[in-house]
Amino acid sequence: MKMMFNKLLRERKELTVRYDTSTMALWVYMKPKDCPCLNLNILSEYHEVQQELIDYFHQNDMNPEIPVKFLILASQTPEIYGYGGNILEIIETVKNRDRKKIEQCAEVAIKGMYNHVINLNLPIHTVTLVEGVAVAGGLEKILSFNAVIAEEQSIFGLQQMRFNFFPGSAIYSLLARKVGMRKADEIIVGMKIYSADEMEDLGVVTQVAKKGEGKKVVDRYLRKYLKNFNGLQALHAAKMRYRPFEFQEMEDMAKIWVDSLMNLNEKDIKMMEVVAEKQKDSIFNIPHLLRAKQDRRINLDVEFPLRDMDGKTIEKDRRHRPDPRNND
Repeated sequence: MKMMFNKLLRERKELTVRYDTSTMALWVYMKPKDCPCLNLNILSEYHEVQQELIDYFHQNDMNPEIPVKFLILASQTPEIYGYGGNILEIIETVKNRDRKKIEQCAEVAIKGMYNHVINLNLPIHTVTLVEGVAVAGGLEKILSFNAVIAEEQSIFGLQQMRFNFFPGSAIYSLLARKVGMRKADEIIVGMKIYSADEMEDLGVVTQVAKKGEGKKVVDRYLRKYLKNFNGLQALHAAKMRYRPFEFQEMEDMAKIWVDSLMNLNEKDIKMMEVVAEKQKDSIFNIPHLLRAKQDRRINLDVEFPLRDMDGKTIEKDRRHRPDPRNND
């Protein structure tokens, strides 16, 4: 195993990264510490994974020894994909008039999403697995992926208009391309909660899976895509040429989002505080024993002893011992 690839798989504070040899897929699992929100740490770490993947390809002349065909994002929090930004932190940031911090979050978010849209300018395909609630920034995140597999119990929605501000740093650019401007307006202003089936009908979700079978459906999707990988990559390139997506557009949208937050008045902030207080227990007291129904450890043929990226010697293969995470 090359050291650079090993570096990609290292454990991060709020992300777990695994490689599946059967589908040549790099799986990234969100494991937020405090609450299942897309905080700055998760966004930064995820963008770091993307950049390291780009470097891995470039330093191997775009044809790495250990192939990666897919980048997949999923959540390790049971029944929750993501709530978007931490509303308590947002309130504090707005009160402190800390525009720089909001701009920093927006910048990291749009960089990660833009990478999805353009496939990181690599010969790969981006996919996300949704197994629960994906609202606000959680919904915005999935819109940037090439494919979205959602389990049937998943729900989606944008509630920011309740607090009188515009949802998401780049959501309009992404949503309108998926469903059209009229429907995008309806979703944002109407604040309706949508089911996975409804999102599939709208073209946001690629395929709906039965509860508990999301991972299996993703694997089937990947194997089917692999059969026509070259042609489907060319199709994506043709789509991008037909309807180009410039990063500047996402930057402009992000500025609109930041402005809308900074323009909130005391009444708007008070309403946010009331909702945040009601939701605090349900969001912050989620059990942090994260579910792992499948073995997410790397499965490569390597010889022992070996040295890891920190220079430590691993004497023997411990991967064949039963994985305690699979015990419910």
